[in-house]
Amino acid sequence: MSALVKKICFKAALLLVLTAQVGYAQTIEDPAKEHQRMEREAEQRRQQAERDAEQQRQQEREAEERRQQEEREVEQKSQQERDAEQKRQQEHEAEQKIPQVMTMTTAKEGEVEITLRGSGTATISWGDGTPNETVKLTNNSSTHNHRYIKSVVRTIIITGVNITHLSCGSNQLTSLDVSRNLQLAYLSCYSNQLTNLDVSRNVQLAYLDCYSNQLTNLDVSRNVQLTRLECDRNRLTSLDVSRNVKLTRLECFGNQLTSLDVSRNVQLAYLSCYSNQLTNLDVSRNVQLAYLDCPSNQLTNLDVSRNVQLTRLECGRNRLTRLDVSRNIQLTYLSCSSNQLTSLDVSRNTSLKTLFCSNNRLKADALNTLFGSLHGNAIADKTININNNPGTNDARRSIATNKGWTFK
Repeated sequence: MSALVKKICFKAALLLVLTAQVGYAQTIEDPAKEHQRMEREAEQRRQQAERDAEQQRQQEREAEERRQQEEREVEQKSQQERDAEQKRQQEHEAEQKIPQVMTMTTAKEGEVEITLRGSGTATISWGDGTPNETVKLTNNSSTHNHRYIKSVVRTIIITGVNITHLSCGSNQLTSLDVSRNLQLAYLSCYSNQLTNLDVSRNVQLAYLDCYSNQLTNLDVSRNVQLTRLECDRNRLTSLDVSRNVKLTRLECFGNQLTSLDVSRNVQLAYLSCYSNQLTNLDVSRNVQLAYLDCPSNQLTNLDVSRNVQLTRLECGRNRLTRLDVSRNIQLTYLSCSSNQLTSLDVSRNTSLKTLFCSNNRLKADALNTLFGSLHGNAIADKTININNNPGTNDARRSIATNKGWTFK
């Protein structure tokens, strides 16, 4: 073998040895790098976990701060409410200790009469120079009379710590001031000559009877405890009872009302609004209504289908062309005279005792059908009036009389 060949073979062998050594070195070096990489990644995960834990702790601290803040706000609100209630109680106690004053003026000649109820004592100054009258008040009403010799304007002053009831009707009063008696729960001042009545401060008022005066306005928006309101026979052109949701009885007849909203008075059991100028009356929400008296208005429609508690319905002297009482099975009294009815069915009104349907447009056939729908139950003194209808003279009254009905 020549020297050249030997040299080439030597270099090849040397290259193989070097390559093997490099590969061995890499084999030794790679696990160390992998270990370092794994340690770096583990450290990164640990640091991330610490950051996540710190973030979680921060969120928990913030949540705890919010909870504590909410507790502080709730406690602050509760404290404010307690303070407000305590203040109201203190004011109420203070008011009870402060003498309540009521004044009224009259020029009546003759006897005036005042009735009071409450607790403690009251003093009445009759305004004519006579000695004051001291009254011991109880839960039972006490009546006090005084006679005036001449017709001279006098001011009556009533002072007391806790006067809850005042009745001063029929005394020819021209003014009445009860604004300084905050304990008043009952006020009856009917049949006087009052042109104004301010009850805005009498928030305890549950009964107000001011009929037969000359009132043109009556604001009862603050008298939310009212259960009974009688303001009939005045000169009212409007009446807002939307805030008097406890009303069970409302009498506002004989005024000049063109509208009346009783949709919020769902406890109303008695409503008398006749002799006004109403063109609409919605009683669909007054399901407790037992007495409805709405004659002498301008109603063209009256829906009483939801008033199943009705026992008495008076809707005469309106402009009704139809009347459905099929669901008012508890009716004992029905007066629908002086309308424009051409038919009437009372077949389901088996408790009916009195029926007035005169002055309508009922022909003989319609009246005979009406007679046929009358019940024959054994109820004493059943009365019917059909006068002044087109078929009055030709109707077969025997259909009704054979069932025990008497014509009036």
